[in-house]
Amino acid sequence: MIARSPDRKKGKIYMTQLNYIETINLLRNDTLTNIVLLKHAAMLKENAEYKQIEELIGIKFQASQTSHDRADYSNYDSIHILSNNNPENIATYLESLSYGCHIFKINGHVANKEFELLRSFKSLTTQNCILITITHNIIHENNIETNEYEKLFKLIHYSIHDIKYMINNHSAIIFSIKDRNIPVVSCMVYQVFDNVWEIGALSTLVEYRRNHFAEELVSCATNYILEKKLTPRYHVFSENIASLKLAEKCGYKPFLDFNHYKYVK
Repeated sequence: MIARSPDRKKGKIYMTQLNYIETINLLRNDTLTNIVLLKHAAMLKENAEYKQIEELIGIKFQASQTSHDRADYSNYDSIHILSNNNPENIATYLESLSYGCHIFKINGHVANKEFELLRSFKSLTTQNCILITITHNIIHENNIETNEYEKLFKLIHYSIHDIKYMINNHSAIIFSIKDRNIPVVSCMVYQVFDNVWEIGALSTLVEYRRNHFAEELVSCATNYILEKKLTPRYHVFSENIASLKLAEKCGYKPFLDFNHYKYVK
């Protein structure tokens, strides 16, 4: 939890401006829960606005500043990531907002009719991976051949440039199972912030699905993270039941709902 700010006086809630370093230090009180905010703060540094309202920390920036938001939300006036869904804190935050159409990414659900839910995610973690019998040779590498993995990455809308960026900037490692020296299932393990490492970009060629390849791969990648005394994170769309079941088979449990909302003022 983030420490309560002494800004409430006579029932009124006040907003405090923060700098980048202050924001990072506050969010580190619960690194795993605040991992999305920490990731963006570390990326944006002083090129974002940081605010505190009691326990709530907010980060404001433009969609053009990140590749994913540029692709998904380029028509919106601004992006806001909030550390909690406290209704009073959010109401105070909205008072300072300029008129326009905004995207809010929030830890938790918001019970406010003015917020239109666009996307919903679940974050999962584990401290003990359930050992799945590994029947295939799993390799991990951080120097990949473009033509080898291109077909797999296209299935999940990743470019080779995206993957190489993650390798060069987030210490990403590619785990894969190959058939006749061709990758047929792969995932990526990469550092999000501090000791939190994510398993993402999981992709399986259609003809190799339903063969437990993905389970073996995620189990192996999770053990790799845990053996290094790091914290694994698995982040998926809430409606992706197959991926959630796979994570649960590998010992993961949900710890956070994370949602994207549209808000018009």
